[in-house]
Amino acid sequence: LFSPKWCSSRVCPSTLSSAVVSRIFSSHRRSHGQPPQRVESMAMQLAAERAEEEFRLERPNFSGTWDLVRTEGDLDRFLSDMGQGWLIRNGAKVLKYGVGRVVVECQQDGDDLKFSKVLCDPRNLSKSQVHITVGQGTVSFLDDIGRLSSTSHW
Repeated sequence: LFSPKWCSSRVCPSTLSSAVVSRIFSSHRRSHGQPPQRVESMAMQLAAERAEEEFRLERPNFSGTWDLVRTEGDLDRFLSDMGQGWLIRNGAKVLKYGVGRVVVECQQDGDDLKFSKVLCDPRNLSKSQVHITVGQGTVSFLDDIGRLSSTSHW
């Protein structure tokens, strides 16, 4: 649902993992009689380790109220892929897939996120409540289109 745009301006985990792997291999070479690493590569490793630590410490903060203002892509196919029948898909289309109606409120404390969502169906006045602890496995919850499961990690 959320696009981690903050990752594009920082070193992403896939880049960091190769730096960590190269560090492991270079320390393995040193311990087997190879000459020590050059200063430049050691500086690069330190920079990669600092970036990795910063990435681990800095988490996005989703706290606030999020309004659905537009949708993109083939939502009919998306709903079909999720097992929704013709009636639900056409009802969602009539309701403009919740644009202007769906509101998600998020409270975040570190890895603990609590979501409250105004559902798309105007006949349903209740809100969907979801509590997620990032990295703690799969959470199931009820939404407009039925029971969903979510697995989260940073």
